[in-house]
Amino acid sequence: MKSICLVLLICLYAFGSAVNSQALGYGLLTPYNIYTIDNANNNQYKEILSPQPQNILAFLGLANNASYSYDAIYSNSQDTITLGLINYISGAITDLYTVDVPFPFKTDNIIDSFGFLGINNTLYYLASAPTINNNQISLITTKISSSSGSTVVLPVFTTNSSNTLGAFDQSSGIDYFIVTTGEYNQFICYWINTVTNKVIKQITISNVIAGPVFKIFGYNRSLYIVQSDISGKYVHTYLVDWVKKTMLLANHILVPSQPIDIQVYQSSSYYAIFSLGLGDTTPTVPLVDLSTYTVSDYLVGLPVSNQNTYFFF
Repeated sequence: MKSICLVLLICLYAFGSAVNSQALGYGLLTPYNIYTIDNANNNQYKEILSPQPQNILAFLGLANNASYSYDAIYSNSQDTITLGLINYISGAITDLYTVDVPFPFKTDNIIDSFGFLGINNTLYYLASAPTINNNQISLITTKISSSSGSTVVLPVFTTNSSNTLGAFDQSSGIDYFIVTTGEYNQFICYWINTVTNKVIKQITISNVIAGPVFKIFGYNRSLYIVQSDISGKYVHTYLVDWVKKTMLLANHILVPSQPIDIQVYQSSSYYAIFSLGLGDTTPTVPLVDLSTYTVSDYLVGLPVSNQNTYFFF
């Protein structure tokens, strides 16, 4: 009976992308190439980027003002970052805006934490700067335009933790979340209102400790934390309860191998978990419906690459 169940599970995993897919497409972006599986047109594209940026900092989704293109953030120096277009059919990159990274920060100090609000061309990201004993973590807000840009730096906290992440809530357009880890691997969470540019809540989670690999995202004014369980057999998604200072288990997903890397990408009312185990030649990618916390699809066929940024749309 167990063998029959296992066969059925494998079949559902293998053919998941062909049944009730909620993703128009998905892919992988590196500083060297762009790989796209286009479900809408039943095509696949793998193109070399031209010109090739030094670093890819963030994938921002399908471009509204250009066909077959993505918005992305990348860098070509230690002092500037660029918002540009990447054509996924040709691989051509078109710079739109280049802005300075405020002193004393450098692009190497930027934490994987970008958010972009298109209605007012505002970019949000975290950066760290070394102090005498630890690092200063700051939220940087830059309003960009063709002529000039204005930047505000909000110092949030200092830490010696190497596990600090930020996430902008695209659904609300005003909330930014930061999660770091404390001395005993507790999660320490910050909620920032980007309109007032102030920390409105700060809590230390009491019921779940941080694992070695975790990711976060914000949706509908809520903070989610994703990490594997102790056994490495499941990837858990938690919803942070700011009042009780706890995390609630939203879902848990079986993965074929213990994750050594996890990426999370959220768009609209769905998020995808890209779980990579040691020796994996393709990530395990469940696509989860945020209204029910159930897996609606598995995105299959993606390669594994150094400096990869996974996404769906």
